[in-house]
This record gives sequence, C-alpha cells and structure tokens, in this order.
Amino acid sequence: MSILVSVLTMLILVVMAISFEKMADRRLDDALNNLLPSVRDLNSAVDAFVEMRTDANKTLLVDSAEERKKLLQMFQAAAVQLKQALDRYESNDLYDQQDKALLLKNKEAFDRYHKVVLSALAMEATATGRSLALAQFLSGDVKVAAEAFMRAIREHIAYNMKIAEKIQHEDASASARNVLILSSVAGISFLILSLVYLNVYRAIAGGLAEMKSVIHQLNKDKNLTVRHVRKGRDEVSDVLNTVNALIENLHHNFGEMQTSARAVMVSSKDFSQSAKEVALASSQQSEASASMAASIEQMTVAVNHIAERTAYARNLAQEAGTLAHQGSATITQTIQDIREISQAVERSGASIRELENYSSTVNTVVLVIKDIADQTNLLALNAAIEAARAGELGRGFAVVADEVRKLAERTSVSTQEIAQTIHAMRDKSTQATEQMKVAEALARLGVSRADDADQAINKIGDATVSTVKMVEEMAISIAEQGQSANSIAHRIEQVVQMAEASSVSAADAARNAGQLLTLAERQIGIIQQYTL
Repeated sequence: MSILVSVLTMLILVVMAISFEKMADRRLDDALNNLLPSVRDLNSAVDAFVEMRTDANKTLLVDSAEERKKLLQMFQAAAVQLKQALDRYESNDLYDQQDKALLLKNKEAFDRYHKVVLSALAMEATATGRSLALAQFLSGDVKVAAEAFMRAIREHIAYNMKIAEKIQHEDASASARNVLILSSVAGISFLILSLVYLNVYRAIAGGLAEMKSVIHQLNKDKNLTVRHVRKGRDEVSDVLNTVNALIENLHHNFGEMQTSARAVMVSSKDFSQSAKEVALASSQQSEASASMAASIEQMTVAVNHIAERTAYARNLAQEAGTLAHQGSATITQTIQDIREISQAVERSGASIRELENYSSTVNTVVLVIKDIADQTNLLALNAAIEAARAGELGRGFAVVADEVRKLAERTSVSTQEIAQTIHAMRDKSTQATEQMKVAEALARLGVSRADDADQAINKIGDATVSTVKMVEEMAISIAEQGQSANSIAHRIEQVVQMAEASSVSAADAARNAGQLLTLAERQIGIIQQYTL
C-alpha cells in the first residue's frame, strides 16, 4: 500500500510536469507557426514593394520603349508577388480581427499605390507628361501612396511584434505559475513520501527481524514445522507469508522426496533383478534370432529357386500362347476351306436337283415320243390292213406300212429303254441329292464344330495370356518376397546385434540400479536429518 501511494504521488508529479511542458510547447508552437510566417510574408511584401518602386522609377529614367516595356513587366511581376504574399498572410497567418483589419488596410494601400503608379506611367508618353509623372513620383500622389503603404506595413509588423511580446509574457507567467504549482506539489509529495518511507522502514525492519528468526531456526534445527504468522496487508507481511508457504512447500516436498526415495530404493532392487532377467532373455533372444536368420536364409534360397521355376513356367506359358494363336489361325483357315467345300457341295446339290428336273422333262418328252410311236404303230397296222384289202395295189404301201410299224416298234422299245434309263438316272439323282443333303449337313456341322474349336482355341489363347500375366505377377511377387526375405534376414542380423547390445545394456542397467539403490539410501539418510 505504501509503495502504491509513493508510485501514485510520483506519477501525479510526472503527469503535471508533462502537462505543463506540453502547454508551453503548444504556446511556443503557436508563436512559431503564426508569428514567424506572418513576419516572413510581410517582409516578402516589403521586398516586392521595393522592387515595384525601383522598377517604376527606372521607367521614368530610360528613353528606350523596349526597356520601358521590360521594366513595366518587371513592375507588374513584383506587384503579383506582393499580392500573393498578402493573400498567403490572409490564408495562413491571421491572428485576430485587428490583424485582419490591418491586412485589409495593407491591401487598400497597395491597390491605391498600384493605381496611381500606373496612372503616372501612362502620362509619360510626351515630354510634358514625363515631367508630370516625375513630379508625381517625387512629391505627388505616388509618393504619398508609397509612404501610406509603408506606414501600413510597418504598423502591421509592429502589431505582430506586439503579439509576440504578449505571447512571451503569457508564456513567462505560465511558466512561473507552473513552477510554483510543481514546487508546492513536490513539497507536499516529499512530506507524504517521508511519512510513507518511515512507515515502510518500520514494517521492513520488523519483518526482517521476524524473517531472520525463522530462517535461523530453520538453519540451526532443520525443523521444517516452524511457522511465523504475521497479520497485515503490506509487502513485508506478504514476504513472510511467502516464506511460510515456501517452508510448507519444502516440508511437503521433503516428505514426498522421502517417500519417493524409499519407493526408488524398492524399485531399484526390482529393477536390478529385472535387468538381470532382461540380460538372460536378451542372450536367449540372440540365440533364437541367429537360428531364425539361418532359417530365413534357407527360405530365401527356396524362394529364389521358385522364382527361377516360375520364370521357366512363364516361358512355357508364352510358348503355349504362341502355339494357341498359331492353332487358331490354322483352324480359321480350315473353317474357311470347309465353308468353301460346303458352298461347292451346295452348288453340286443344286446342279443335281436341276438335273433331276431335266430328267423329268426328258421323261415327259419320252412319254410323248412313246405315245407318238404307239399311234404310229396303230396307224401302220391300219395301213397294212388297208393295203391287204387293196391287194396287189397296196403291196408297196403294205411294205412301207410294215417298215413304219417296225420303226414304231423300235421307237417304242427305245423309248422304254430311255424311260428305264431316265428312271434309273432319277433314282441315282435322288440318291445323289440325299447324299448331297447329308454332305451339306455334315459340312455345316463341320463348320459349326470348327467354329467351336476356333472359339476354344481363342479361349485357350486368352487363358494362356492370363496365365502368362499371372505367372509374371507371381514371379514379381516371388522376387519381392525374395527381397523381403533378404531384408528380413538383414533385420534379423540387426536384431541379433541389438539383442547382444541389449544384453550389455541390461548388465549396465543392473549395475546402474545398484548405484541408484545406494543413492536412494543416501538421500533417505539426508532427509531424515530434517524434522518433518
């Protein structure tokens, strides 16, 4: 609490000092930001006015029209600069209404001077006019206007200096007032801080004495049950309470350390026994790993042999696939030949059927011829009968009729033979047609079976391709298994080495466990020196 009061007092002093300093800086900034630009702009106006008067006077003294024109241009340029300086003052430098009135007076005086100068310069076109203009400059309106402008400017500058003196006086008064306030506050703060520090000294001295007593008992008797209760809300009370809390934590921690040390001692014994068992197990593991490494090596040899046989099987499968493709091509060509044979058989069957049709036609013709022969025979018989009736007259006709009858009989016999031959041909044609139908059916069956064989060969080829792919995948897998087996063998060798290292580490752990047991016993002895 005392420290808080001290800090607040110092903070108040600092804040007041900073506030006074900022006020002084603000006044100084106002003076610099207003007065200095004001004086600068007024001086610029005076310089421009002097330039105007100089150029105007030179205009009356030269005879060259070109030089007078040039001087008149310089006069107008200086007038523009003067007007700009007054405009800047009006925009940026006005302080109050009086300052504004003085600026208005400056502008009016400038306008009047500018007007009378231009009027006087306009009169110098003749020798008499130049004399009048010179009189205006020396003692007339031009001189009066120039003096009036300079009085207005001087009055304005004097007012700015008066403002500066006023600001300086106000700043000095404010500084003196601030110094008085700060001195008063500093004196009061000194008294308050003196009382606060006296109270703090008493509290600290008493608290340190009590703290010394507690620490002395703790150092001499090593008694962690000693406590000193101090009621208060100051920093020393907080420190004593913190010391009590520290002793309480030490008491608690030493108790836990004692319990932990005993647990460490028990665990060290168990750990030592476990380390011995781990060393034995690591030795057994090393032997088992060596045996496993030998088995893995044998398995690796077997896997490599399987990989070689798999590669041979893959080559055989590839050859089978090639042969299957060749067989498929041969069967395809055979199917094409069988189809051509089938087409030829079909054409032969059609020809035989046409021949059978022609045989029917011939049979019909033969029947017609037979009928004609029979009728001719009847006619010959009739003619012979008639010739016999005619006697001697019909003897020659009877001979002819007899020859006709014989010819008709031979024709009839021939037609019967032809009919029998045609009948036999029709029977053979029918048999040939039936046989052709059977041949066509067999040809179609052969084509169908050849198609089935082609499809089977194609399936065999596809199956062979799949078999080749599967054998290749199997070969890759077996190769990977071989690599894995080699990797496993390498890992097992590492395991053997690690098992041997573990055995050594277990022995070291057993030795470290013994050392840890010794340290735990020593730690318990140290803790038992304290009263818990």
